Amino acid sequence: MRPKAESRSPPSRSGPRSPNTNSATCWQGSLFFIYEALLDDGSFLVTPSMGLVTADDLIDDIPLLRVAQEAGTWAVDTVVLQSQRNTEFVFSVAGGDRRFFLVQPWIRPDICQGDGATGSAICARTQTMPPGVAEFVEISATGDTLWSRRIQLPPMPVEDHEFAAHLEQVASMVSRSSEGDSIASPRVKRRLREALIVPEFWPAIRGFRLMPNGEVWFLRLKDGASHVWYAARRGEEAGPIRRIVLPEAFTPRGVTSTHVWGDRRDEMDVQYVAGLRLVRAER
Repeated sequence: MRPKAESRSPPSRSGPRSPNTNSATCWQGSLFFIYEALLDDGSFLVTPSMGLVTADDLIDDIPLLRVAQEAGTWAVDTVVLQSQRNTEFVFSVAGGDRRFFLVQPWIRPDICQGDGATGSAICARTQTMPPGVAEFVEISATGDTLWSRRIQLPPMPVEDHEFAAHLEQVASMVSRSSEGDSIASPRVKRRLREALIVPEFWPAIRGFRLMPNGEVWFLRLKDGASHVWYAARRGEEAGPIRRIVLPEAFTPRGVTSTHVWGDRRDEMDVQYVAGLRLVRAER
């Protein structure tokens, strides 16, 4: 059984309000939601905004919610829980009052995206996966699993110099903000070193996009290259993975059998729509 969120009067929105909308749908006290997708039956998928979470109440899981109007009120059901465990931590300098919300760079949260065209959501998971593996799961608005696939990519180890560079960067930021000194003290470095979770390998991916041609496009995490994408077809449990190399500063939005469409920024940082022909590379 899926956990059920609170159900109250219709959520607030822009535009005129009817007299009976004097309270709002909420989830664990959050009154603000991030829109994900509008479904054919008039319900929609949202995630609660965690902007007001305090250092004493870090969230382990954030739900993807389905909000539907029933008998004059709004019913809120949890579609899937997105794990956020160990992705952030709170750090404070001894003797100081300021606390820092810091990210664990080698622990990735679950990422879910709603798809109004199919009435479902796609989630990508790496936390509990073997090295180099990303799991994609498609879940219906009622919480049923429609498709899943684990994609094995070459594992990329976390190198000592990568950890050292991250530690130096974060320690300097913390010291500069709390002590006014850009050179981190050994004490700060030691405590940060103890707080950071460093696995043997990088997580497989850092983000993905749902494409209208039925593919999921995703980026490797360690590559650091925003122009090298990989594509897998939804619904297929096996099959080839495409590798697509795009120009720098190009963000893909849609793809056909012959072209990829997106937005691109020029040397003056002006954004415009561009279409690129897909050409198979020679081997």
